[in-house]
Amino acid sequence: MQDHADLIHPDTQASVLIVDDDPTNVAVLQGFLEDANYNALEAFGGRQAMEILNQITPDLILLDLMMPELNGFEVCRLVKASPQWQGIPIIIVTALDEIEDYNKAMECGANDFLTKPVQLHLLLERVNEHLQTGLMTKELRQNETLYRRLIESFPDAIMVHDNDRLTFVNPAGMHLLGATRAEELIGKALSDFIHPMYLDIAKDNLLRMREADRATPPMILQFIRMDYAIVNVEVIFSPFTNQDQPAALLVMRKVDSPIPHHVTDHDSPNQAGGSHEVKT
Repeated sequence: MQDHADLIHPDTQASVLIVDDDPTNVAVLQGFLEDANYNALEAFGGRQAMEILNQITPDLILLDLMMPELNGFEVCRLVKASPQWQGIPIIIVTALDEIEDYNKAMECGANDFLTKPVQLHLLLERVNEHLQTGLMTKELRQNETLYRRLIESFPDAIMVHDNDRLTFVNPAGMHLLGATRAEELIGKALSDFIHPMYLDIAKDNLLRMREADRATPPMILQFIRMDYAIVNVEVIFSPFTNQDQPAALLVMRKVDSPIPHHVTDHDSPNQAGGSHEVKT
């Protein structure tokens, strides 16, 4: 057997659930994975696999397809349909070698497909690969959750202005504009909430942001809330990328200070004959 010490999982023991109705196959895979520093769990059929999953969530599943009662296709569908388990990588290990079997397994949500007799060194490489990918995906999701919590708890209003429309508003932003739900603001134009006297200023600063590709200095604009109350708001426009498209990130806070004289004297777009649309 080829030395596989260089492929041993570097972190704490990851658990791999082996699902196969052939005890010999299970024993071979279990011994090999344990030598590679994995915690190998065993299930001698689809039903037993589901019972184990209800008690333990493994890091990866090696799944045979041809099993009585509950076959591998059905197990794969059940796992991938569950929010609790759908992130578990599934590697099919089967004697079936037709293209139709491969396609069906992929449609059921399998992550990989190996045919028996499987090369153990190749199997270990695939196990390592999918576990590392799963770990990175899990970390990304955790980071996304953390960032979203930070933004949602941030005391300043945060909004994303994309393609001339608001596409994200945090709770502080909803409060600032007098909305009770984000849906009241999402999809609306930023210009719907800026006092007409300050639309040109907003447009000019968005243009400067795009040209310089950096955040604008703080400025004070007047916004019109959903209850038609007028509030003075300090705004910073920052360049932002949303789904590979240029956008603007707005950080805003209500201020009690009066509007500076040179701002209050600014001509309105109506007087200048300009467009009221604020372009990202």
